[in-house]
Amino acid sequence: MKENTPPTATPTAPDRTYSDPSYTHPGYTEPSYTGPIYTDSAPADSTDTHPAPGALTAPAPTTPVRARTTVDLLVPVYNEEQQLRDSVEKLLAFTAGSPHDVTIVVADNASTDATPLIGSGLAHEYPRVRYVRLEHKGRGRALRHIWSRSYADVLAYTDVDLATDIHLLDPMVSAVAPRRPAGESAAAPAHGGAPTSPSAPNEPEPDNRPTGNLPTDTLPVADIAIASRLLTDSRVERGVKREIISRCYNRLLRATMDVDYSDAQCGFKVVNRRAAEALLPHITDTGWFFDTELLTLARWSGLRVHEFAADWTDDPDSSVDVTSTALDDLRGMLRMRRTLARGDYPLAEIARRVGRSPARPNTGTQILHFVDVGILCTLAYSLLFLLLTALVPTQIANVLALLLSTLVNTALNRRYSFGIRNPEGIVRHHLKGLAVFGLCWLLTSSAITLTAGLTGTWAPLEVLSAVTAANVLATVLRFALHRTWVFADSTLRKHRHV
Repeated sequence: MKENTPPTATPTAPDRTYSDPSYTHPGYTEPSYTGPIYTDSAPADSTDTHPAPGALTAPAPTTPVRARTTVDLLVPVYNEEQQLRDSVEKLLAFTAGSPHDVTIVVADNASTDATPLIGSGLAHEYPRVRYVRLEHKGRGRALRHIWSRSYADVLAYTDVDLATDIHLLDPMVSAVAPRRPAGESAAAPAHGGAPTSPSAPNEPEPDNRPTGNLPTDTLPVADIAIASRLLTDSRVERGVKREIISRCYNRLLRATMDVDYSDAQCGFKVVNRRAAEALLPHITDTGWFFDTELLTLARWSGLRVHEFAADWTDDPDSSVDVTSTALDDLRGMLRMRRTLARGDYPLAEIARRVGRSPARPNTGTQILHFVDVGILCTLAYSLLFLLLTALVPTQIANVLALLLSTLVNTALNRRYSFGIRNPEGIVRHHLKGLAVFGLCWLLTSSAITLTAGLTGTWAPLEVLSAVTAANVLATVLRFALHRTWVFADSTLRKHRHV
């Protein structure tokens, strides 16, 4: 992204700083130059510092075609005077050989040490560095503030400690970079038209937003790419406590938020601008939970998230309060589930704006997955039935075994057989699944009644064979009902909105 300097302005030094006009730092003298300064038009006491649309000037529509992908690499900092310069210079050295045009954006979250002086100095010393000053803390606030005003093709961020191997940057950018038709400008939106400033909150969207699915050959491989410390191939050096907390948190996410990414909080992520424009207006967290909210909302909307195994070294001087962060994350998870339950997340609209059609398993895949789930649940039912008959009467054992296996069956089929990737409607689906359970109970109870008079050594196995056969028949009927009734509403909704 390049700034447009008015023809009459002749700066004595390139201006790559963005600062709050109300901010002053002891011992800091504003550099002497005549170029324009990006300023924040929000009140100084605002709790959400959003500059006016257009504060970061977009390239002119006449910008020539650029073959290289433009990247804004954000480095959020708070009181990082000790390592800021070293980290930025390492990033500059690495990205100098990148096939992409990378601009490093230092995002200062209200630092009170010499970080503003160092960051501003770096911005005037290096052409590919910009400095942004925010008067309120919060990594999520910095990411939203800067990403929503960027015109780069790809938006990324890394923690200032560079704990994640920076060599992941180029392959991650390549995974989310837009594929443009020949001759299209890199500066213009992929859907055509001149670049426009991102909308401020509560303002109508510009007319040149995408209006439907993009051609398949223009969509990137993924919409978001993340580094993960929890993949099999990841090499991670950190203490036992942080490792256990991280793994427990991500397991809790998968269990309660119905997501499939492995590592929400690794400080190295890349997103293409189209996905950012669709997701950012619906993300409210300004702290550490921002990452989880971004990824969860993306997966619920059917966007693609690709993971890259990270080489990661823990920063022993990290100032993150693990306990406070964990509590904030739990509150964020509850808030997201409540918002989803109210129907306030426009998941289909997000997918439409990005151009992603929902990934729907075809009929053959549905049948195969349903058979796999059916076999698993039938075995589970049989084992439960055998165990429970030793503890309770046969009919009660049948009911309990059916109930438990039905809940598992509905959950597995919802996710794997019918490809529903978000918790929306999950209670309704389970209630319908329990109605199907009533049919299964009727069939298996009939089998038990018919074999009630059997005696002899093999009688228990004969009874088990009868009820198992009845359960197999019920499984066939369950597939038909799942396809035409239980999950039909979600399938039809996908077809209507996309």
